[in-house]
Amino acid sequence: MRAAFLTMTTIAIVSVLSLSGCGGSPPAGNNGNNNGGVPTAVIVVTEGDTVVAGSTLHLAGEQSQPSAGQTITGYQWTVEAPNGAAGAFVPSAQAANPTFVVDVVGQYTFRLTVFQGATSSATPAEAVVQAQAPTTPVPVISVQEGLQVAPLTTLHLSAAQSVPVPGGTIDRWEWTVEGPAGSVSTLSPGANVQSPTLEANVAGSYLFRLTVHQGALFSAAPAEATVRVVPTGTIHVELTWQTPNDPNPADSGSDAGADMDLHLTHARAPARPDNTDMDGDGKPDPYFDTLYDCYWFQPLPDWGPAGTAGNPSLDRDDTDGAGPEVISIQSPEANAVYRVAVHYWRDHGYGLSLATVRVRLNGTLAFERTGVEMADRDLWCVADISATAGTVTALIAPAGGGDWIVHNYSHPDFQ
Repeated sequence: MRAAFLTMTTIAIVSVLSLSGCGGSPPAGNNGNNNGGVPTAVIVVTEGDTVVAGSTLHLAGEQSQPSAGQTITGYQWTVEAPNGAAGAFVPSAQAANPTFVVDVVGQYTFRLTVFQGATSSATPAEAVVQAQAPTTPVPVISVQEGLQVAPLTTLHLSAAQSVPVPGGTIDRWEWTVEGPAGSVSTLSPGANVQSPTLEANVAGSYLFRLTVHQGALFSAAPAEATVRVVPTGTIHVELTWQTPNDPNPADSGSDAGADMDLHLTHARAPARPDNTDMDGDGKPDPYFDTLYDCYWFQPLPDWGPAGTAGNPSLDRDDTDGAGPEVISIQSPEANAVYRVAVHYWRDHGYGLSLATVRVRLNGTLAFERTGVEMADRDLWCVADISATAGTVTALIAPAGGGDWIVHNYSHPDFQ
């Protein structure tokens, strides 16, 4: 995948149209041209024809005109750029409305060919943009993995395409990140390097900002890039937690934080007759089952019948504070009901924790319960999932209602 480039544009000008095959803007309400059955390409450059190097151009081809009775079915962009330019069309050169970072001083000539089926525009549309030297350094963020990724992706960020004032070099970088609720991921190896990484382990949006320095000069405004983390499987269950007495939930190591565990059980559980009824619902408990519970001891159980795509996967286990723990199923079994539970395995002396569970079905948030207070060894019976019905049903305590919390829960095989 091409890297995604974003920056803060420092100049805004009225849109400029560059037309091929017609003498001006297409009239409102025109559903086609009279160009002999050939489509006409139109480029709109939102930022105008003169910008500062480092700016992000928003290019639009959606005003291109098909011939009468036809529709535009494809786009192909090309660019002639100055030597050393590294910009790319984002998301691709086949998008109707891509962006492009002009990261080097000089002239950029953009051309667009449009298609209606096998027929292309007779002549490409053309737009010329001049990128002028900046008076302050301009930050540019690139994200190697793109602006939409799956959970647990390690993002490789770079400020290498930032543009200095001519005659100097950028010598300092300042990154910040605002992650989704529950994320404690930090930039590695730090926030003051040119190219940090970050594990995007919680679903949601991550907003990155970058300020660059060149001696006493610094960027007039930070660059921004938002990366969306979207689950790809049918079922995605995520556990995060806050522990008020943990001074650094982002640290790692033995006993560095509270250890909570996510469980996902199948309705066929329990497979063993010796499971007891500690949760008080009148049936043997499914939790810690040797086959039909997906958790830290059994991260990849074989549930069938759809092969590995029908099996759950503990995608991330966290033993030292905050999470997330993640369980996913790509292709759930038809009509199966899965149960979500959280067990407070060890508090490691940090005391009470506040647990949050989110369930996404086909990438869409279907269930969220936040800030459920749990003590060491508590079990929270959270919800039942039916992917076939597209429902997530919160579980209520059999006696007294409210969250279904079982205190001092331990299985005889896991003490």
